[in-house]
Amino acid sequence: RAGIPNQDSILFIRESSRSLPIVLSLSDGHGSPKCFRSNRGSRFAVKKSAYLLGEFLDERRGKFDLAEIESQKDYLSKEFVKRWREAVEADLKKEPFTEKEFENLEKKSDAKARKLVEENPFLAYGATSMTVAVEEEFILYLQIGDGSILNISPAGEVVKPLAEDPRLLANETTSLCLPGAEKDIRLFVQKI
Repeated sequence: RAGIPNQDSILFIRESSRSLPIVLSLSDGHGSPKCFRSNRGSRFAVKKSAYLLGEFLDERRGKFDLAEIESQKDYLSKEFVKRWREAVEADLKKEPFTEKEFENLEKKSDAKARKLVEENPFLAYGATSMTVAVEEEFILYLQIGDGSILNISPAGEVVKPLAEDPRLLANETTSLCLPGAEKDIRLFVQKI
Protein backbone atom coordinates (compact mmCIF):
# COMPACT_ATOMS: atom_id res chain seq x y z
CA ARG A 1 0.00 0.00 0.00
CA ALA A 2 2.84 2.41 0.76
CA GLY A 3 4.46 1.80 -2.62
CA ILE A 4 7.73 0.54 -1.13
CA PRO A 5 9.35 -2.89 -1.61
CA ASN A 6 8.69 -5.71 0.86
CA GLN A 7 11.24 -5.23 3.62
CA ASP A 8 10.78 -8.60 5.33
CA SER A 9 13.09 -11.54 4.66
CA ILE A 10 13.21 -15.18 5.74
CA LEU A 11 15.82 -17.90 5.21
CA PHE A 12 15.70 -21.54 6.27
CA ILE A 13 18.79 -23.75 5.92
CA ARG A 14 19.37 -27.41 6.61
CA GLU A 15 21.94 -29.81 5.27
CA SER A 16 20.15 -32.29 3.04
CA SER A 17 22.04 -35.26 4.47
CA ARG A 18 21.14 -34.49 8.12
CA SER A 19 17.91 -33.72 9.91
CA LEU A 20 19.69 -31.28 12.25
CA PRO A 21 20.87 -28.60 12.58
CA ILE A 22 18.07 -26.44 11.26
CA VAL A 23 18.61 -22.70 11.09
CA LEU A 24 15.76 -20.25 10.57
CA SER A 25 16.34 -16.52 10.22
CA LEU A 26 13.82 -13.68 9.93
CA SER A 27 14.48 -10.00 9.42
CA ASP A 28 12.24 -6.96 9.35
CA GLY A 29 13.20 -3.73 7.63
CA HIS A 30 12.29 -0.53 9.43
CA GLY A 31 9.97 0.98 6.83
CA SER A 32 10.78 4.59 7.69
CA PRO A 33 11.77 7.06 4.96
CA LYS A 34 15.37 7.11 6.31
CA CYS A 35 15.60 3.34 5.85
CA PHE A 36 14.92 3.35 2.11
CA ARG A 37 17.11 0.29 1.47
CA SER A 38 15.78 -1.82 4.33
CA ASN A 39 14.65 -4.47 1.86
CA ARG A 40 18.34 -5.08 1.12
CA GLY A 41 19.34 -4.76 4.77
CA SER A 42 16.87 -7.49 5.78
CA ARG A 43 18.11 -9.82 3.00
CA PHE A 44 21.69 -9.32 4.19
CA ALA A 45 20.64 -9.95 7.80
CA VAL A 46 19.01 -13.35 7.17
CA LYS A 47 21.91 -14.56 5.04
CA LYS A 48 24.66 -13.38 7.36
CA SER A 49 23.08 -14.63 10.59
CA ALA A 50 21.89 -17.98 9.21
CA TYR A 51 25.21 -18.81 7.57
CA LEU A 52 27.20 -17.62 10.59
CA LEU A 53 25.26 -19.91 12.95
CA GLY A 54 25.41 -22.73 10.38
CA GLU A 55 29.21 -22.41 10.16
CA PHE A 56 29.49 -22.16 13.93
CA LEU A 57 27.54 -25.41 14.39
CA ASP A 58 29.35 -27.13 11.54
CA GLU A 59 32.74 -26.44 13.14
CA ARG A 60 31.55 -28.28 16.24
CA ARG A 61 29.85 -31.14 14.40
CA GLY A 62 28.74 -33.51 17.14
CA LYS A 63 31.07 -32.03 19.78
CA PHE A 64 28.93 -29.61 21.72
CA ASP A 65 30.08 -28.15 24.99
CA LEU A 66 27.43 -25.74 26.22
CA ALA A 67 29.93 -23.76 28.31
CA GLU A 68 32.15 -23.28 25.25
CA ILE A 69 29.17 -22.21 23.14
CA GLU A 70 28.09 -19.75 25.85
CA SER A 71 31.64 -18.35 25.86
CA GLN A 72 31.29 -17.50 22.15
CA LYS A 73 28.40 -15.03 22.59
CA ASP A 74 30.59 -11.95 22.08
CA TYR A 75 32.26 -13.47 19.02
CA LEU A 76 28.91 -14.38 17.41
CA SER A 77 27.41 -10.94 18.12
CA LYS A 78 30.41 -9.04 16.77
CA GLU A 79 30.83 -11.33 13.78
CA PHE A 80 27.18 -11.05 12.77
CA VAL A 81 27.22 -7.25 12.86
CA LYS A 82 30.60 -7.18 11.07
CA ARG A 83 29.35 -9.43 8.25
CA TRP A 84 26.12 -7.45 7.89
CA ARG A 85 28.04 -4.16 7.70
CA GLU A 86 30.47 -5.61 5.14
CA ALA A 87 27.49 -6.62 2.97
CA VAL A 88 26.05 -3.09 3.24
CA GLU A 89 29.43 -1.54 2.39
CA ALA A 90 29.80 -3.82 -0.65
CA ASP A 91 26.30 -2.89 -1.79
CA LEU A 92 27.06 0.82 -1.41
CA LYS A 93 30.30 0.42 -3.34
CA LYS A 94 28.45 -1.38 -6.14
CA GLU A 95 25.48 1.00 -6.06
CA PRO A 96 26.11 4.29 -4.22
CA PHE A 97 23.16 6.35 -3.03
CA THR A 98 21.59 8.32 -5.87
CA GLU A 99 20.41 11.90 -5.85
CA LYS A 100 16.94 10.55 -6.65
CA GLU A 101 16.98 8.45 -3.44
CA PHE A 102 17.95 11.53 -1.45
CA GLU A 103 15.28 13.66 -3.19
CA ASN A 104 12.65 11.04 -2.29
CA LEU A 105 13.92 10.99 1.30
CA GLU A 106 13.71 14.77 1.62
CA LYS A 107 10.23 14.76 0.08
CA LYS A 108 9.00 12.11 2.56
CA SER A 109 10.95 13.52 5.51
CA ASP A 110 13.34 16.50 5.47
CA ALA A 111 16.94 17.65 4.95
CA LYS A 112 17.78 16.53 8.49
CA ALA A 113 16.94 12.92 7.50
CA ARG A 114 19.32 13.16 4.55
CA LYS A 115 22.09 14.41 6.84
CA LEU A 116 21.49 11.48 9.22
CA VAL A 117 21.83 8.97 6.36
CA GLU A 118 24.93 10.70 5.01
CA GLU A 119 26.50 10.51 8.48
CA ASN A 120 25.44 6.87 9.01
CA PRO A 121 24.84 5.13 5.65
CA PHE A 122 23.89 1.91 7.50
CA LEU A 123 20.69 3.70 8.54
CA ALA A 124 19.31 3.37 4.99
CA TYR A 125 19.56 -0.44 5.39
CA GLY A 126 18.05 -0.56 8.91
CA ALA A 127 16.74 -3.96 9.97
CA THR A 128 16.05 -6.14 12.97
CA SER A 129 16.89 -9.84 13.06
CA MET A 130 15.81 -13.06 14.77
CA THR A 131 17.65 -16.33 14.16
CA VAL A 132 17.16 -19.76 15.74
CA ALA A 133 19.48 -22.75 15.28
CA VAL A 134 18.18 -26.11 16.48
CA GLU A 135 20.62 -28.91 17.29
CA GLU A 136 19.98 -32.23 19.01
CA GLU A 137 21.27 -31.06 22.38
CA PHE A 138 20.40 -27.35 22.37
CA ILE A 139 18.74 -24.42 20.65
CA LEU A 140 20.71 -21.25 19.96
CA TYR A 141 18.78 -17.96 19.74
CA LEU A 142 20.18 -14.71 18.34
CA GLN A 143 18.11 -11.52 18.17
CA ILE A 144 18.48 -7.80 17.72
CA GLY A 145 15.43 -5.58 17.76
CA ASP A 146 11.77 -6.12 18.41
CA GLY A 147 9.67 -9.17 17.68
CA SER A 148 9.12 -12.28 19.76
CA ILE A 149 10.54 -15.76 19.45
CA LEU A 150 8.11 -18.22 21.00
CA ASN A 151 8.54 -21.85 21.99
CA ILE A 152 5.39 -23.94 22.07
CA SER A 153 5.50 -27.25 23.94
CA PRO A 154 3.57 -30.34 22.80
CA ALA A 155 1.10 -29.51 25.61
CA GLY A 156 0.54 -26.02 24.15
CA GLU A 157 2.60 -24.10 26.72
CA VAL A 158 4.03 -20.89 25.25
CA VAL A 159 7.40 -19.61 26.51
CA LYS A 160 9.63 -16.72 25.40
CA PRO A 161 13.21 -18.06 25.64
CA LEU A 162 14.83 -14.61 25.40
CA ALA A 163 14.47 -12.01 28.11
CA GLU A 164 12.51 -8.91 27.15
CA ASP A 165 14.49 -5.82 26.18
CA PRO A 166 12.96 -2.90 28.12
CA ARG A 167 14.18 -0.41 25.51
CA LEU A 168 11.76 -1.74 22.89
CA LEU A 169 8.76 0.55 23.26
CA ALA A 170 6.19 1.43 20.57
CA ASN A 171 8.23 2.10 17.40
CA GLU A 172 11.58 2.26 19.22
CA THR A 173 13.88 -0.68 18.51
CA THR A 174 17.51 -1.70 18.54
CA SER A 175 18.86 -2.28 15.05
CA LEU A 176 21.77 -3.54 13.00
CA CYS A 177 22.15 -0.02 11.58
CA LEU A 178 22.94 1.65 14.90
CA PRO A 179 26.45 2.21 16.28
CA GLY A 180 27.35 -0.45 18.85
CA ALA A 181 24.74 -2.88 17.49
CA GLU A 182 26.80 -5.87 18.68
CA LYS A 183 26.07 -4.81 22.27
CA ASP A 184 22.32 -4.89 21.57
CA ILE A 185 22.24 -8.50 20.39
CA ARG A 186 20.54 -10.93 22.72
CA LEU A 187 21.91 -14.45 22.50
CA PHE A 188 20.77 -17.46 24.49
CA VAL A 189 21.64 -21.16 24.47
CA GLN A 190 18.86 -23.47 25.67
CA LYS A 191 19.75 -27.04 26.57
CA ILE A 192 17.21 -29.59 25.33
